[in-house]
Amino acid sequence: MHGDQNCPTPEELSRDGLLSHRSNTEDPWGTPYRVRCEPSYAVATSAGPDRAFETDDDIHSDEP
Repeated sequence: MHGDQNCPTPEELSRDGLLSHRSNTEDPWGTPYRVRCEPSYAVATSAGPDRAFETDDDIHSDEP
């Protein structure tokens, strides 16, 4: 099992060998990325420069 509701964290993906060891699990501001899993896709989120999630400067990967 990975993270909440079977959605893996970037750290779990790296540990399990599913991310390259060169892949960053933290955003440019040093905050770990969050991953939200949907039935057919996943969205990675950075907290942005303020390092707080769910604020206006959050950065999300593209959703389909």
